[in-house]
Amino acid sequence: MKPSTRRNVRAVLRAQKQVITRKQARKAGLTRRFIEKRLKAGRWWRPYRGIYVAVTGAITREAQLRAALLRAGDRAVLSYWTAAQ
Repeated sequence: MKPSTRRNVRAVLRAQKQVITRKQARKAGLTRRFIEKRLKAGRWWRPYRGIYVAVTGAITREAQLRAALLRAGDRAVLSYWTAAQ
């Protein structure tokens, strides 16, 4: 992986609590093959279609919420108790 690609991916993961969309990963320079290898190796997992979490253990509540928001789309928001968290 190119150093610039690595930096781009790490920046997205850091900003989004270790969660990245397929579109973001591809835009950052990752190939489909790279993504599939990460999934197969268990280094990433897919909680929703097109959403990846780059952790091997349990994910935080904040990462769970971020994944749900990214899956729901650009205009999605949290509400009530979930937003209060």
